[in-house]
Amino acid sequence: MWDDICHSSQKLEETLSILAQIRQHPTSEEGIIILRQSLKSKYSIAVAQAAKIVGESTITKS
Repeated sequence: MWDDICHSSQKLEETLSILAQIRQHPTSEEGIIILRQSLKSKYSIAVAQAAKIVGESTITKS
């Protein structure tokens, strides 16, 4: 059980780190892919962070 929690925590930290990195170029092809994946995340904090980046950018639905 503890291993699952630690692994889950590491995955969340990794996701948030990646979101922080793409924040400067969220409209790049890679950025859009990462944002789409993050918006489907099981981690509400990652979903919120991705939504904030989308809201601050000029991304449109395509």
